Amino acid sequence: MASTAAPVSSERTPLIQRPPSRDVEARFPNEAEREASRKRKRISWTIVAVVALVTTCATILFLGFVTPAASEEYAKQAVVVNVSGVQAAPSQKGVGVSARVKVQVDAQRVDSRFSRRLGRMATWVVRYVEISPTTVQIRAPRFGKDTIALVHLPSFVVDVRNGHETELDIVGEVEPDSLDTIHAIVNKYLDGTLGDIELVGDAEFDVSTGWLKYGRQSVSESILLKTLPSVPSLNVTGLNLSEVDLDGHKAVGVDVTATTINPYPISLDTPPLVFGIYLPSCGEAPTTQSDLSHTDSITRVSTATLGSIAVRPGADIAAHVNAVIDALPDDLLTVCPGTEYSPLDNFLAGYMHGDETTLYVRGAGPKDSPGVPAWIAEFLSTITLPIPFPGHSFGNIIKEFGLSDVDFELPNPGAPEGSPDASPKLTAQANALISLPKEMNFPIDVKGARTNANIYYRKEKFGELHIREWVPARSTRTKDGDLQVEADIDRQPITITDGNVFTRIVTKLLFGDGPINLDIIAAVDVRMQTSMGEIVVRDISANGTITVDGF
Repeated sequence: MASTAAPVSSERTPLIQRPPSRDVEARFPNEAEREASRKRKRISWTIVAVVALVTTCATILFLGFVTPAASEEYAKQAVVVNVSGVQAAPSQKGVGVSARVKVQVDAQRVDSRFSRRLGRMATWVVRYVEISPTTVQIRAPRFGKDTIALVHLPSFVVDVRNGHETELDIVGEVEPDSLDTIHAIVNKYLDGTLGDIELVGDAEFDVSTGWLKYGRQSVSESILLKTLPSVPSLNVTGLNLSEVDLDGHKAVGVDVTATTINPYPISLDTPPLVFGIYLPSCGEAPTTQSDLSHTDSITRVSTATLGSIAVRPGADIAAHVNAVIDALPDDLLTVCPGTEYSPLDNFLAGYMHGDETTLYVRGAGPKDSPGVPAWIAEFLSTITLPIPFPGHSFGNIIKEFGLSDVDFELPNPGAPEGSPDASPKLTAQANALISLPKEMNFPIDVKGARTNANIYYRKEKFGELHIREWVPARSTRTKDGDLQVEADIDRQPITITDGNVFTRIVTKLLFGDGPINLDIIAAVDVRMQTSMGEIVVRDISANGTITVDGF
């Protein structure tokens, strides 16, 4: 029997040879046997193809349908994602974001040996995985079912093999969806009551590797944020108040410079923003966003413009704010019920005495914010931010203080005790040299003064002077920029607190033992007329000397 030589294989030899039908006929003369042979061959190749396809699909998907726990463990522990160079730019729909994303696969990070081996095998077969463009829907279940943002991402390809690294330049867009939900979250964050917050991301995308397509995949992942970054503190580095022209009349221009640090790897250029500046009204200072939502808790003072800000990773951020105060509202100038002070008095007193005060800012809204995307302006108009405003202790703002042309009037011996005539009276001209803060570069005209003072003789207190009503005053600017103030005191009663000391004073004056010097320690209120209206600065410390020649 002649032997049949095996065909010689070469690079051109097909991997799957299709034998001629006549060869089958020669080997299987019977037609039934020939048909059975063809079926066996078709079944064999079908089984091989199906097994190969299923195996490949399983490895690509990390055998997720067979061993989901192992595949999930490998994916979460082996993959390290580092994000850097984040740049954001506001747009009409949201915020355009670009970032450099580095994806590393390190199987040694996986605790389970089974999961580690499975992952290595699967990723070695797959090599690369491509994800189609997708939109991730972000929800905060604690605040309802509404989607708070849509994150639009482009397609990308990742090398999933162990020990390999992929660098991606991702350009996407974050589009806010439910502003009401975002507003509720931000309010709780600003109030300090947010606590932990869970965010859930839902997405659908196509997965493929090379020519293999694996259809539409659905993913839902959650992340629990336990420590949210705090709002960076502001450092006010410059404050200048000057007179400006506004539509034919005078007003006060305010220029503020503040700095803070950006500790995050984010770059951002913000557009100029317009917002309102508010001061606390009467009553307790608002502490929550709910309090601030009541219009009577704060009073609008001015409209301000925040210039464009360049935010760079790890760098100082400089902010420049310009505002114009035209006329102070009556609500700020009216004395609060049950007190002797107006809201403006309280604010100025805290500032002048070095105490930290608080002002509030709120977005002006779309109509008053040209050039600002409408969604940003609308959102900012619903948020009120408390801004700590550091006080500035001006030390002895009254450089010199004293009384001239002093005239003491002895009490009437026959007057009823406690009546005005039962007290000695003081007539004099009060003189004060006020060193104005360098920040105040606008005209000031002092119109009135009043004081509460203690009077001493040789360090012993013997009387009190209470001038509760405003007395007329006048002021002029000196060459050095100080303010020279004069006020007339006319027959103001002195309350005697130590009769023995006062008797010694009277005795010396009656027997002509020469002039005597009395010390006065006072807290002075000054009423001033400015370009933004009339303001009162209270409780200015003043120390001086009174020289008395006689009665």
